[in-house]
Amino acid sequence: MAEPRTIVRLAPGQRDLPYDLFNLHPLGPLLGAEVSGLDLRVSPTSAVRSEIERALLEWKVIFFRDQYLTAGQYAAFAQLWGKIEENPFMSNDENGDTSRLSVNDSEIGRQKVWCTDATWRSNPPKCCMQRIIEPPSVGTGDTVWADTGAAYDNLPKDVKTFIQPLDAVHDFVPSFGLSLPADKLKEYRLRFPLLAHPVVRTHPITFRKTLFINAAYTTHIPALTLVESEMLMRFLLAQASIPELQIRWRWRAGDIAFWDNRATWRYAVSDYFPQTRIAELIAIEGDVPFADQGIQGRHIQGG
Repeated sequence: MAEPRTIVRLAPGQRDLPYDLFNLHPLGPLLGAEVSGLDLRVSPTSAVRSEIERALLEWKVIFFRDQYLTAGQYAAFAQLWGKIEENPFMSNDENGDTSRLSVNDSEIGRQKVWCTDATWRSNPPKCCMQRIIEPPSVGTGDTVWADTGAAYDNLPKDVKTFIQPLDAVHDFVPSFGLSLPADKLKEYRLRFPLLAHPVVRTHPITFRKTLFINAAYTTHIPALTLVESEMLMRFLLAQASIPELQIRWRWRAGDIAFWDNRATWRYAVSDYFPQTRIAELIAIEGDVPFADQGIQGRHIQGG
């Protein structure tokens, strides 16, 4: 497979429409924009919510600086976008609303791969948000997002044709299951069996095609041999490493990032050990991925 030769820069058709109810500053040509002029402690009007949702769909990840919310205010803002989804493998608050991501001198950050959150679910989160409570005092603890739609657009035509009908298997075990005792692993396997999602997903709102595999939870492509599967997955995931497809965010305390989990990869930079970094992640229940417009995704269960 030849490496792609050009970077396709596709902008959604409505990007020429202004934002009337807040300020929006694009951080790159493909994805990433900073929103200012809003106080998220105050419940936004339906008009503001509509503009935020449009910004999310157009820019895939949007950022809010200096939002010093209580846990309840943070959860209330997240619930505007749907049902909050508890991650049973991560430390959650007493209501199950937020997953605490705390790294210090006794536990180094482990997520040093490109991921799309919780694709081991039959209906992975449609969007996620994260806030930083304590950034590291040394290092950055940055987060990088990559545009999976632009990554697909940038593939050679023959590769697009080849991967269109393929499914890939997703599993929680590589990231969360290896340290579980046998009885717990069996319990979680019954709750979250192996399943397959299309390699090329169609976004349910924009109808844009995106790559829907990731290094955290995608294990193999069953239609191929293991060697072929590994080679293809490495090639597809390598698209995330193209700088022009990325946006990198430098966190400050009080920041909130809000991203479309159907259209992005995410990479948490672990460059601050043994310093402490504390963040809280919220995921919003999503929909079943499908391969083509109006055609539900092809699912399997097993293992």
